[in-house]
Amino acid sequence: MIKICKKCGKTEEEHCSGFEPLETPEGCVCEPQSWAFWCNGKYEYRFRPICHEFKPGPYGYCARCEHDKKCHDQTRGKEPTEPMERYCWADTY
Repeated sequence: MIKICKKCGKTEEEHCSGFEPLETPEGCVCEPQSWAFWCNGKYEYRFRPICHEFKPGPYGYCARCEHDKKCHDQTRGKEPTEPMERYCWADTY
């Protein structure tokens, strides 16, 4: 899996300075570029924690955390390491 900057979404090779890698939750198999969200007037690149149970939603992703079934299978029902409320989009679910 490629690493991208959590500030701008560019790869380390594309970046000129100040690269801060996006941290991937344990067990996550998602592509980092798929986690760009418009938040407070700019894009943010952050993964949500993988929730404790896969709840089928649109397009095959979890309705709670938006990770796919493969991510949930990797974590085997563990509780998320961070509360979902930490993220600015959490109140929309």
